[in-house]
Amino acid sequence: MKIIIKTGALQVITIAAIIVAFTTSCQNEKASPRNVVLINDNWEFCIDSLQVGLKEGWSEKGLPDSITAHVNVPHTWNINPKTSEYMGSAWYEKIIDIQGNDTKLYLLRFGAIYHDAVIWVNGAKAGEHKGSGYTSFNVDISPYIRLDKPNRIMVRVDNSFSRENLPYLNYFDWPMDGGIYRDVKLIATGRPAIEYMLIDPQFDIEDLTRPARVNVRTKFFEQSLQQGEKVQIKINVTEENQPTSNTVASLIREITLDGATVNIDFEIEDFKVWHFDAPNLYRMTVNVINADGETTDSYASNFGFREFKTGNNKIIFNGEVVRLMGAEYMAGGDPDFGMAVTTRKLADDLKKLKEANCVFTRVHWQQSEELLDWFDRNGILLQEEIPLWQRPSVFNDTLWNVARLQIREMVTRDYNHPCIVGWGVGNEVWEVPDSVNVLVQQLRKEYMKWDTTRMLNYVSNTIHKRFDKDASAFSDVLMPNDYSGLWHLIPSEGGITEDMVPGLLEKYHRLMPEKPIIISEYGYPEPAFKGGDPARIKHMIRHTGYYADSPYVSGAIYFCLNDYRTHMGEGGTGVMKHRLHGVLDFKGNKKPSYKVLQNLSSPVAISKIEYPGAGKISVTITGKHFPAYTVKNYKLIAQSDNKEVSAIIPDIKPGEKVKLDFEAPGTTGKLRIVRPGGFEVIDTVFNCQ
Repeated sequence: MKIIIKTGALQVITIAAIIVAFTTSCQNEKASPRNVVLINDNWEFCIDSLQVGLKEGWSEKGLPDSITAHVNVPHTWNINPKTSEYMGSAWYEKIIDIQGNDTKLYLLRFGAIYHDAVIWVNGAKAGEHKGSGYTSFNVDISPYIRLDKPNRIMVRVDNSFSRENLPYLNYFDWPMDGGIYRDVKLIATGRPAIEYMLIDPQFDIEDLTRPARVNVRTKFFEQSLQQGEKVQIKINVTEENQPTSNTVASLIREITLDGATVNIDFEIEDFKVWHFDAPNLYRMTVNVINADGETTDSYASNFGFREFKTGNNKIIFNGEVVRLMGAEYMAGGDPDFGMAVTTRKLADDLKKLKEANCVFTRVHWQQSEELLDWFDRNGILLQEEIPLWQRPSVFNDTLWNVARLQIREMVTRDYNHPCIVGWGVGNEVWEVPDSVNVLVQQLRKEYMKWDTTRMLNYVSNTIHKRFDKDASAFSDVLMPNDYSGLWHLIPSEGGITEDMVPGLLEKYHRLMPEKPIIISEYGYPEPAFKGGDPARIKHMIRHTGYYADSPYVSGAIYFCLNDYRTHMGEGGTGVMKHRLHGVLDFKGNKKPSYKVLQNLSSPVAISKIEYPGAGKISVTITGKHFPAYTVKNYKLIAQSDNKEVSAIIPDIKPGEKVKLDFEAPGTTGKLRIVRPGGFEVIDTVFNCQ
């Protein structure tokens, strides 16, 4: 198959040489049965503020040349100063030639469009996706494409505040960026073809010599099936990001397709556990082979072996009781990119997140596959949430359909990511308190239709008012947001001062003694509150100390990593309307508070530096009690000018100390502790003079 992307009357790009295939060919296929092409470049775009596009037939005729602009996606119009506050409809257009086979299944895969989208192909409505602006979706364009002439793709987008969307109306505190703001892919595959697969690895953390049991549920595209068709399912599992690329499992099963889902179980005898300091991944490739011996589809997904559970008011990760810290990353914060963040910008932000010693975090809305893959490969645990913030507390039928769609699309796309340890069912919903309790229970049931293996949590800002009547009672973990002395100070709303926090934590525990507590947000919000970064540092140190001193607190998430744009912001206007919550500024530059957060979140401390003789250094390293987890294969590096010496630090459990003696590389320099993946944990200086 050959795919040509036509980007204008005089420019034609042949993509055959740069097709990205999910897997290599197998059996007697000469080319991969699943071809995936990014079609991000050279779209036409225009705002439709007068709402004339539908009336004038743009979906069939294309966009008027006089009002269009050339753009590449990912794209959002809300970072353009001229359209920064525009909320309404806009259009995208792309012309492509597809030279292929009319027996193939052709799909458009949109990483996300905020928030309503209607898609036409050659003037015919091919699909729509509404009310769910952060989840990925497919549109089957097979019935509408022409293999002998150009194909016009039209996408109408609307980011208006809506009662038929989650987030609801204007109840969300992050950018309102409209557009095709994640990747667009053209997928061509044979039939039958796989829509998604859900991988469940089960193993005994107490005896890793025993084989792991792996179940894979493979869901086929309904339109690609012939019921009763006999196929072979070939499964291959290899080490993904490890020093070797060994095959750890390979099998073939004969299947008669009876329905769209196939379940297969098998064992893996030799595997490595995934941990945020040792993020060992595996790649499962599933090939579908028809009765003629042809491979019709090849689908691959990464996964990992890890155990994350609660018990006796503790968090237990891979068999160890842990206390975790992290910070929340607010995507879309940089006004140069908005939600259409580039790969380079995203990687830079996430590296700073990890080097702030973030190993556990949450997000208010569904994230990109790129971010989740980075978390998988570099080791950050995540609770991913549907964007239900503040309101509503009662859903009508339309909102229930939206919620079900978002849950299904999020869970089925992200199920295999080992980084995800929990799903969030809502955040700070306050409209009708008693209704929130019912809603949280109902949402939990929706999640459990798709996943019974992960935590289900509600994030509360009202537990200090309602205590045992709060919807937190229906969470697997108590997740209170702590803005005591700030937004939670209002006396008429059961206000709390900072010095009340230790007593509240004790009370939360007494009310629900079986549940661990994770502080889901704490931070210092500017410009609503004054004092700048010095006030942020003071607040951060004080509150982290409260959590460290409480034996019932299993974790804390700082809000947040970065300053960010938001239509709810108290500062700035237009594209720069914002809140300053971060330890990084808009451009990712570190504030003094970044280093404070890094030190507080470190699992170890350099507790003593001694100089026992000329040119010699003795360093004592202590495992902390908050955060608290065993550190393995960390490295101590001493640097002076262009010289360095390093040593692997022996394993340290919380409360333990180790002492390392070595020759200094110079008279003065820097001491650094780094994780196995190379991320810096803490640093300080030495002076042997």
